[in-house]
Amino acid sequence: MSYKKSLLLRLEGNLQSWGLHTRTKNRPTESFPTKSGVIGILAAALGLNRGDIQTIKELSSFGMTVYTVRHGTLLNDFHTMRLEKNKFGVSNRWYLADYAFLVALYGDSQTVSRCEGALKNPRYSLFLGRKCCVPSKNIFVGTFTDSDSMVERIRDICKSYSQDGNPEKFQVIREAYDGDYDRVVHDVPIDYQNRVFGSRCISISYEEI
Repeated sequence: MSYKKSLLLRLEGNLQSWGLHTRTKNRPTESFPTKSGVIGILAAALGLNRGDIQTIKELSSFGMTVYTVRHGTLLNDFHTMRLEKNKFGVSNRWYLADYAFLVALYGDSQTVSRCEGALKNPRYSLFLGRKCCVPSKNIFVGTFTDSDSMVERIRDICKSYSQDGNPEKFQVIREAYDGDYDRVVHDVPIDYQNRVFGSRCISISYEEI
């Protein structure tokens, strides 16, 4: 019989970019890791191809909570891009600089364990939203079979980021299921190959961990 298990990730690097799904030259970033971006990390670690819809569906069923443990700055950059033969344009891209996040994922024990093994020995390179955004610390933190152990680990990590070790209120982004939510985000991956995404509701709060 399968049971719920949790997976804790740390997403930290000089640059991160959790892009909204746009085909325009303007490439904004969310202020926190998107579900499509996080599932993309797991998919890369597992070595999935973009057309593996069934496995992506299993991973997308994970519950997800994001803790912003360090705020940085918003960085704007311009990239030259090829539009067609001998024609070029400029892409306006945004990044989160010097941010750090913890991401808690909750799901089926067997699937979480499979992701754990993949994150320890990833098939493909892992990056924080875009290929130029390289993590500065190991992404995998640990797995947990009870909520108390995970909360204690999150609390210890958050404390290490708080100024002088004093408690601070951290931004927490949770998936909302009871109708009480702050935003609807269109970032649930369904089919990466054909760029099909679903929506989810999230709540945003500031809490002492």
